[in-house]
This record gives sequence, structure tokens and C-alpha cells, in this order.
Amino acid sequence: MAEIKSAIELAMERTKHLIMEKEEKEVFAAQEVESRVKALLRRYMEDMIDKEKVAEEYALIKGDESHKKSVIISFFMEQFNFREDNKKLINLFDIAKIDLPHAIRDEIETMQKKFQEEMEKRRMVMSERVASRLKTMGIEGDGITPNLEAWSDWEKEVKALEEVFRGQLGKWKDVLTGGKTNRKVPD
Repeated sequence: MAEIKSAIELAMERTKHLIMEKEEKEVFAAQEVESRVKALLRRYMEDMIDKEKVAEEYALIKGDESHKKSVIISFFMEQFNFREDNKKLINLFDIAKIDLPHAIRDEIETMQKKFQEEMEKRRMVMSERVASRLKTMGIEGDGITPNLEAWSDWEKEVKALEEVFRGQLGKWKDVLTGGKTNRKVPD
């Protein structure tokens, strides 16, 4: 039977006479590790594989552990959503055996609660504002409930709030990656 080769294998066969510098090899290897880790994480987030299978496959990915962990931390930061439950994302730290300090775990929960509380406050204010606009247009009554998601002002409001809270994620990333050696766990 004929062997099916991946695009990378075909490319490697065609370019085997070319010589790569050491730095190029390292960059290529790092990109390959990053690609494999991200693909694995996406499969997990889409419920295609369970936590145990992710841990198993993650361990089989050959590469620098610190690079693999930084890919997971970056993936966490990119995928974190204040509007949703992030337990699966937090599980990634356990899978990769990344020490997520309890202070940060607690802060994540606190930040999500604060975000939801602030969203509710803004929802009430925006609902009143939309109801007032509708009233000026002659649309009013007890049965009228504004659909905020249909108003572009609401989406702008949500994005602005997310940006405020997203600033904190950068601080967490610094702590988790050791990017700031003199920085304490954010309070």
C-alpha cells in the first residue's frame, strides 16, 4: 500500500538538500510545537476530546516545556471570555501542570462576578435609555421590553467594559509567564 505523507513530510523530502541555520531550525521547531499544542487545545475546547486525552496527547508533544506552557497561557488569554464560564480554560493549567496560584484563581472568579454585576448595572441603564428613545418614537407600553442585543450602543458598551477588564489579563499573563520578575500577584 502506498504511504500517505503529510505536507510537511513532502516539503522536507523536496528540500532535504537545503541546509537550515540552527536558529531557523529552532524557530521552525517552536512553530511546530505551537501549532500542535493549539490544535490539541482547540479540540478540547470544542469537546472533541476529554481532559484525560488532552493530558495524554500533550505529554507526547516533544518540545521545550516552557514554550508549550507559554502557548497554553497565551491561548488562555486569547480565549478568556468574561461573559462565559471559563472552567475548561482553567483546566488547561492543570493539564499542563502549570501552577496557577490560588490568588489568581480567586481573582478570576471575582473579576467575572464583578464583570457580571457591572454588566447588569449597565444593562439596566441602557434599557432605560433605549425605552426612552422608543418612547420618543411613539413606541411605549407595559409590554415593551427593549432587546439590547439589537442595539449597536449596547455592543459598544459591552466591548468597552470588556476592554477595562481585559487589562487585568495582561497582568496575570506577566505573573504566569514570569515576564515581570519583580511583580507580585495582582490584588
